[in-house]
Amino acid sequence: MRLGRCFYGAEQSHVLARSNYSFKGLSPLHHRFALLSLLIFAWLQSFAAEQHMILKNPLKDAGFTVLDSTSTGFMAEVQKLLDPDLLTQASPILPYSLVIKNDTGQYVWGFSVIYAYPDSIAPSGKPRRAIISPSPGGPAGRTRMLAPGATFLITPISGFLASSGDASGNLKVIPVRGKDLASLIEPFKESHGNGVQRVEASAEAVIFEDGTLIGPDEGKMMNRINDKIRARRDLIDLIGNLRGDELRAKLSLYSEHGMSDEHLTTATANSRSVVEAVANSYSLQAMIIAASLLSALRQEGESAALKQMDQIRSTKWFPDTGLVRRKQ
Repeated sequence: MRLGRCFYGAEQSHVLARSNYSFKGLSPLHHRFALLSLLIFAWLQSFAAEQHMILKNPLKDAGFTVLDSTSTGFMAEVQKLLDPDLLTQASPILPYSLVIKNDTGQYVWGFSVIYAYPDSIAPSGKPRRAIISPSPGGPAGRTRMLAPGATFLITPISGFLASSGDASGNLKVIPVRGKDLASLIEPFKESHGNGVQRVEASAEAVIFEDGTLIGPDEGKMMNRINDKIRARRDLIDLIGNLRGDELRAKLSLYSEHGMSDEHLTTATANSRSVVEAVANSYSLQAMIIAASLLSALRQEGESAALKQMDQIRSTKWFPDTGLVRRKQ
Protein backbone atom coordinates (compact mmCIF):
# COMPACT_ATOMS: atom_id res chain seq x y z
CA MET A 1 0.00 0.00 0.00
CA ARG A 2 3.04 2.28 -0.37
CA LEU A 3 2.80 3.56 3.17
CA GLY A 4 6.22 5.23 3.14
CA ARG A 5 5.53 7.34 0.06
CA CYS A 6 2.23 8.57 1.41
CA PHE A 7 3.71 9.46 4.78
CA TYR A 8 6.77 11.30 3.53
CA GLY A 9 6.03 12.34 -0.06
CA ALA A 10 4.27 15.31 -1.57
CA GLU A 11 0.88 14.06 -0.37
CA GLN A 12 1.87 14.69 3.24
CA SER A 13 2.77 18.36 2.66
CA HIS A 14 -0.43 18.94 0.73
CA VAL A 15 -2.67 17.63 3.51
CA LEU A 16 -0.74 19.38 6.28
CA ALA A 17 -0.95 22.68 4.42
CA ARG A 18 -4.63 22.18 3.66
CA SER A 19 -5.50 21.37 7.26
CA ASN A 20 -4.33 24.72 8.72
CA TYR A 21 -3.68 22.76 11.90
CA SER A 22 -1.99 24.62 14.78
CA PHE A 23 0.22 22.79 17.29
CA LYS A 24 0.61 25.81 19.59
CA GLY A 25 -0.04 25.10 23.25
CA LEU A 26 0.08 21.32 22.87
CA SER A 27 2.17 19.15 25.16
CA PRO A 28 4.90 17.05 23.48
CA LEU A 29 2.70 13.94 23.76
CA HIS A 30 -0.37 15.64 22.27
CA HIS A 31 1.83 17.24 19.60
CA ARG A 32 3.06 13.78 18.60
CA PHE A 33 -0.46 12.37 18.56
CA ALA A 34 -1.77 15.27 16.45
CA LEU A 35 1.06 14.97 13.95
CA LEU A 36 0.71 11.19 13.76
CA SER A 37 -3.03 11.55 13.12
CA LEU A 38 -2.43 14.03 10.31
CA LEU A 39 0.15 11.78 8.71
CA ILE A 40 -2.20 8.78 8.82
CA PHE A 41 -5.01 10.97 7.50
CA ALA A 42 -2.76 12.00 4.59
CA TRP A 43 -2.09 8.35 3.82
CA LEU A 44 -5.79 7.46 3.99
CA GLN A 45 -6.63 10.25 1.55
CA SER A 46 -3.93 9.04 -0.84
CA PHE A 47 -5.16 5.45 -0.54
CA ALA A 48 -8.76 6.53 -1.14
CA ALA A 49 -7.78 8.32 -4.34
CA GLU A 50 -6.23 5.12 -5.68
CA GLN A 51 -8.45 2.36 -4.26
CA HIS A 52 -11.75 3.08 -2.53
CA MET A 53 -13.48 0.39 -0.52
CA ILE A 54 -17.10 0.12 -1.56
CA LEU A 55 -19.44 0.83 1.37
CA LYS A 56 -23.15 0.08 1.52
CA ASN A 57 -25.34 1.25 4.39
CA PRO A 58 -29.03 0.43 3.94
CA LEU A 59 -29.55 1.38 7.62
CA LYS A 60 -28.62 5.05 7.22
CA ASP A 61 -32.20 6.34 7.34
CA ALA A 62 -32.72 4.53 10.66
CA GLY A 63 -29.86 6.51 12.23
CA PHE A 64 -27.22 3.78 12.04
CA THR A 65 -24.36 5.93 10.80
CA VAL A 66 -21.35 4.32 9.13
CA LEU A 67 -18.16 6.26 8.33
CA ASP A 68 -15.36 4.86 6.18
CA SER A 69 -11.82 6.20 5.91
CA THR A 70 -12.86 8.81 3.33
CA SER A 71 -15.69 10.21 5.46
CA THR A 72 -15.47 13.52 7.25
CA GLY A 73 -14.96 12.85 10.94
CA PHE A 74 -13.59 9.32 10.55
CA MET A 75 -10.12 10.06 11.91
CA ALA A 76 -11.51 12.24 14.70
CA GLU A 77 -13.60 9.32 15.93
CA VAL A 78 -10.75 6.82 15.54
CA GLN A 79 -8.51 9.05 17.66
CA LYS A 80 -11.02 8.81 20.50
CA LEU A 81 -10.82 5.02 20.44
CA LEU A 82 -7.14 4.31 19.75
CA ASP A 83 -4.09 5.69 21.51
CA PRO A 84 -1.05 6.78 19.41
CA ASP A 85 0.69 3.40 19.58
CA LEU A 86 -2.44 1.51 18.53
CA LEU A 87 -3.12 4.06 15.82
CA THR A 88 0.30 3.36 14.32
CA GLN A 89 -0.10 -0.41 14.57
CA ALA A 90 -3.58 -0.34 13.07
CA SER A 91 -2.71 1.98 10.16
CA PRO A 92 -2.52 -0.86 7.56
CA ILE A 93 -6.16 -1.81 8.17
CA LEU A 94 -7.67 1.65 8.69
CA PRO A 95 -8.48 2.08 4.96
CA TYR A 96 -10.73 -0.98 5.35
CA SER A 97 -12.19 0.01 8.73
CA LEU A 98 -15.50 1.59 9.67
CA VAL A 99 -16.72 3.79 12.49
CA ILE A 100 -20.26 2.97 13.54
CA LYS A 101 -22.22 5.67 15.36
CA ASN A 102 -25.49 4.84 17.06
CA ASP A 103 -27.77 7.73 16.11
CA THR A 104 -30.91 5.57 16.30
CA GLY A 105 -31.96 6.94 19.69
CA GLN A 106 -32.17 3.36 21.01
CA TYR A 107 -29.81 0.97 22.76
CA VAL A 108 -28.32 -1.51 20.32
CA TRP A 109 -27.86 -5.09 21.53
CA GLY A 110 -25.83 -6.11 18.49
CA PHE A 111 -25.25 -5.50 14.81
CA SER A 112 -23.71 -7.16 11.78
CA VAL A 113 -21.27 -5.96 9.11
CA ILE A 114 -20.24 -8.10 6.15
CA TYR A 115 -16.90 -7.75 4.38
CA ALA A 116 -16.82 -9.26 0.89
CA TYR A 117 -13.79 -9.88 -1.32
CA PRO A 118 -15.00 -10.32 -4.92
CA ASP A 119 -11.51 -11.12 -6.24
CA SER A 120 -10.88 -13.87 -3.69
CA ILE A 121 -12.85 -17.01 -4.49
CA ALA A 122 -13.51 -19.70 -1.89
CA PRO A 123 -13.51 -23.45 -2.72
CA SER A 124 -17.31 -23.21 -2.95
CA GLY A 125 -16.87 -20.99 -6.00
CA LYS A 126 -18.29 -17.94 -4.22
CA PRO A 127 -16.38 -14.80 -3.18
CA ARG A 128 -14.92 -14.98 0.31
CA ARG A 129 -16.58 -12.93 2.98
CA ALA A 130 -16.31 -12.27 6.70
CA ILE A 131 -19.21 -11.49 9.02
CA ILE A 132 -18.41 -9.23 11.98
CA SER A 133 -21.23 -9.30 14.55
CA PRO A 134 -20.43 -7.57 17.87
CA SER A 135 -22.94 -8.30 20.64
CA PRO A 136 -23.05 -9.28 24.34
CA GLY A 137 -23.72 -12.84 23.18
CA GLY A 138 -26.56 -13.36 25.62
CA PRO A 139 -28.94 -11.63 28.05
CA ALA A 140 -27.45 -8.22 28.86
CA GLY A 141 -28.08 -4.95 30.61
CA ARG A 142 -27.61 -1.59 28.95
CA THR A 143 -24.04 -1.29 30.23
CA ARG A 144 -23.08 -4.02 27.73
CA MET A 145 -24.96 -2.49 24.79
CA LEU A 146 -24.11 0.29 22.34
CA ALA A 147 -25.73 3.36 23.85
CA PRO A 148 -27.33 6.16 21.83
CA GLY A 149 -24.53 8.44 20.62
CA ALA A 150 -21.82 5.84 21.20
CA THR A 151 -19.32 4.75 18.55
CA PHE A 152 -17.80 1.43 17.53
CA LEU A 153 -14.71 0.81 15.41
CA ILE A 154 -15.16 -2.12 13.05
CA THR A 155 -12.19 -3.60 11.19
CA PRO A 156 -11.99 -6.55 8.79
CA ILE A 157 -10.15 -8.39 11.56
CA SER A 158 -12.73 -9.78 13.98
CA GLY A 159 -10.25 -9.74 16.87
CA PHE A 160 -9.57 -6.00 16.56
CA LEU A 161 -12.56 -3.90 17.63
CA ALA A 162 -13.01 -0.86 19.85
CA SER A 163 -16.03 0.93 21.28
CA SER A 164 -16.75 4.05 23.28
CA GLY A 165 -19.53 2.07 24.98
CA ASP A 166 -21.52 5.20 25.76
CA ALA A 167 -21.92 8.73 24.48
CA SER A 168 -19.46 10.02 27.09
CA GLY A 169 -16.61 8.03 25.56
CA ASN A 170 -16.15 5.50 28.34
CA LEU A 171 -14.38 2.62 26.61
CA LYS A 172 -16.22 -0.68 26.83
CA VAL A 173 -14.48 -2.74 24.15
CA ILE A 174 -10.71 -2.50 24.42
CA PRO A 175 -8.71 -3.57 21.34
CA VAL A 176 -5.78 -5.97 21.42
CA ARG A 177 -2.28 -4.58 20.95
CA GLY A 178 1.37 -5.52 20.49
CA LYS A 179 2.43 -8.85 19.04
CA ASP A 180 -1.12 -10.19 19.22
CA LEU A 181 -2.35 -7.38 16.99
CA ALA A 182 0.54 -7.81 14.55
CA SER A 183 -0.27 -11.51 14.23
CA LEU A 184 -3.86 -10.59 13.28
CA ILE A 185 -2.96 -7.86 10.80
CA GLU A 186 -0.22 -9.64 8.82
CA PRO A 187 -2.44 -12.39 7.32
CA PHE A 188 -4.96 -9.76 6.21
CA LYS A 189 -2.25 -7.63 4.62
CA GLU A 190 -0.94 -10.63 2.70
CA SER A 191 -4.40 -11.62 1.43
CA HIS A 192 -6.26 -8.35 0.95
CA GLY A 193 -4.21 -5.36 2.05
CA ASN A 194 -2.36 -4.79 -1.21
CA GLY A 195 -4.61 -2.04 -2.51
CA VAL A 196 -5.38 -4.14 -5.59
CA GLN A 197 -8.08 -6.61 -4.59
CA ARG A 198 -11.55 -5.17 -4.24
CA VAL A 199 -13.09 -4.92 -0.78
CA GLU A 200 -16.79 -4.34 -0.10
CA ALA A 201 -18.39 -3.63 3.27
CA SER A 202 -22.07 -3.56 4.13
CA ALA A 203 -24.00 -2.79 7.31
CA GLU A 204 -26.50 -5.64 7.33
CA ALA A 205 -28.47 -5.80 10.55
CA VAL A 206 -29.12 -4.08 13.86
CA ILE A 207 -30.77 -5.74 16.85
CA PHE A 208 -32.17 -3.37 19.45
CA GLU A 209 -32.49 -4.08 23.16
CA ASP A 210 -36.12 -5.19 22.72
CA GLY A 211 -35.04 -7.89 20.26
CA THR A 212 -36.36 -6.19 17.13
CA LEU A 213 -34.15 -6.30 14.03
CA ILE A 214 -33.80 -3.95 11.06
CA GLY A 215 -31.80 -4.39 7.87
CA PRO A 216 -31.48 -6.93 5.04
CA ASP A 217 -29.62 -9.37 7.34
CA GLU A 218 -27.78 -11.21 4.56
CA GLY A 219 -25.56 -12.74 7.23
CA LYS A 220 -28.59 -14.36 8.93
CA MET A 221 -27.89 -12.78 12.31
CA MET A 222 -31.50 -13.24 13.43
CA ASN A 223 -31.41 -16.95 12.59
CA ARG A 224 -28.08 -17.47 14.34
CA ILE A 225 -29.17 -15.72 17.54
CA ASN A 226 -32.55 -17.45 17.62
CA ASP A 227 -30.87 -20.82 17.03
CA LYS A 228 -28.79 -20.21 20.15
CA ILE A 229 -31.80 -19.22 22.22
CA ARG A 230 -33.83 -22.23 21.08
CA ALA A 231 -30.92 -24.60 21.67
CA ARG A 232 -30.64 -23.47 25.28
CA ARG A 233 -34.37 -23.91 25.82
CA ASP A 234 -34.54 -27.28 24.09
CA LEU A 235 -31.53 -28.65 25.95
CA ILE A 236 -33.04 -27.75 29.32
CA ASP A 237 -36.38 -29.27 28.27
CA LEU A 238 -34.58 -32.52 27.36
CA ILE A 239 -32.53 -32.88 30.53
CA GLY A 240 -34.63 -30.93 33.05
CA ASN A 241 -36.05 -34.02 34.76
CA LEU A 242 -32.89 -36.13 34.67
CA ARG A 243 -30.76 -36.77 37.74
CA GLY A 244 -27.68 -38.73 38.73
CA ASP A 245 -25.86 -40.90 36.21
CA GLU A 246 -28.54 -40.33 33.58
CA LEU A 247 -28.05 -36.55 33.71
CA ARG A 248 -24.27 -36.90 33.61
CA ALA A 249 -24.46 -39.26 30.61
CA LYS A 250 -26.72 -36.95 28.60
CA LEU A 251 -24.59 -33.89 29.37
CA SER A 252 -21.49 -35.78 28.32
CA LEU A 253 -23.17 -36.83 25.05
CA TYR A 254 -24.51 -33.37 24.17
CA SER A 255 -21.28 -31.61 25.15
CA GLU A 256 -19.40 -33.72 22.61
CA HIS A 257 -21.89 -33.92 19.76
CA GLY A 258 -24.54 -31.25 20.29
CA MET A 259 -28.14 -31.76 19.21
CA SER A 260 -29.98 -31.86 15.92
CA ASP A 261 -32.74 -29.33 15.45
CA GLU A 262 -35.27 -32.11 15.97
CA HIS A 263 -34.03 -32.19 19.59
CA LEU A 264 -32.57 -35.66 19.11
CA THR A 265 -28.84 -36.33 18.97
CA THR A 266 -27.92 -38.41 15.94
CA ALA A 267 -24.18 -37.71 16.04
CA THR A 268 -21.77 -40.57 16.25
CA ALA A 269 -18.28 -40.60 17.68
CA ASN A 270 -16.51 -39.77 14.45
CA SER A 271 -14.86 -36.53 13.37
CA ARG A 272 -17.31 -35.84 10.56
CA SER A 273 -20.33 -35.69 12.87
CA VAL A 274 -18.51 -33.32 15.22
CA VAL A 275 -17.59 -30.99 12.35
CA GLU A 276 -21.18 -30.98 11.13
CA ALA A 277 -22.42 -30.22 14.64
CA VAL A 278 -20.02 -27.34 15.12
CA ALA A 279 -21.07 -25.84 11.79
CA ASN A 280 -24.62 -25.55 13.08
CA SER A 281 -25.19 -22.68 15.52
CA TYR A 282 -28.05 -24.55 17.19
CA SER A 283 -25.97 -27.63 17.86
CA LEU A 284 -22.88 -25.65 18.81
CA GLN A 285 -24.79 -23.68 21.42
CA ALA A 286 -26.14 -26.91 22.87
CA MET A 287 -22.59 -28.25 23.07
CA ILE A 288 -21.39 -25.13 24.89
CA ILE A 289 -24.20 -25.12 27.44
CA ALA A 290 -23.99 -28.87 28.03
CA ALA A 291 -20.23 -28.56 28.59
CA SER A 292 -20.78 -25.74 31.08
CA LEU A 293 -23.38 -27.76 32.98
CA LEU A 294 -21.18 -30.85 32.96
CA SER A 295 -18.29 -28.81 34.35
CA ALA A 296 -20.49 -27.45 37.15
CA LEU A 297 -21.72 -30.95 37.94
CA ARG A 298 -18.20 -32.39 38.13
CA GLN A 299 -16.65 -29.55 40.08
CA GLU A 300 -19.45 -28.36 42.35
CA GLY A 301 -21.97 -31.18 42.35
CA GLU A 302 -25.39 -31.82 40.90
CA SER A 303 -27.08 -29.04 42.88
CA ALA A 304 -24.87 -26.44 41.18
CA ALA A 305 -25.72 -27.81 37.75
CA LEU A 306 -29.44 -27.79 38.56
CA LYS A 307 -29.21 -24.19 39.76
CA GLN A 308 -27.53 -23.19 36.51
CA MET A 309 -30.28 -24.97 34.57
CA ASP A 310 -32.94 -23.00 36.46
CA GLN A 311 -31.18 -19.76 35.59
CA ILE A 312 -31.09 -20.65 31.91
CA ARG A 313 -34.75 -21.63 31.99
CA SER A 314 -35.89 -18.39 33.65
CA THR A 315 -33.66 -15.86 31.87
CA LYS A 316 -34.93 -14.20 28.70
CA TRP A 317 -32.57 -12.69 26.16
CA PHE A 318 -35.26 -10.26 24.99
CA PRO A 319 -38.81 -9.21 26.08
CA ASP A 320 -42.02 -10.89 24.94
CA THR A 321 -41.16 -14.14 23.14
CA GLY A 322 -37.49 -13.86 24.09
CA LEU A 323 -36.51 -14.21 20.41
CA VAL A 324 -35.21 -11.78 17.80
CA ARG A 325 -37.95 -10.65 15.43
CA ARG A 326 -38.22 -8.16 12.60
CA LYS A 327 -39.23 -4.64 13.54
CA GLN A 328 -42.69 -3.84 12.21
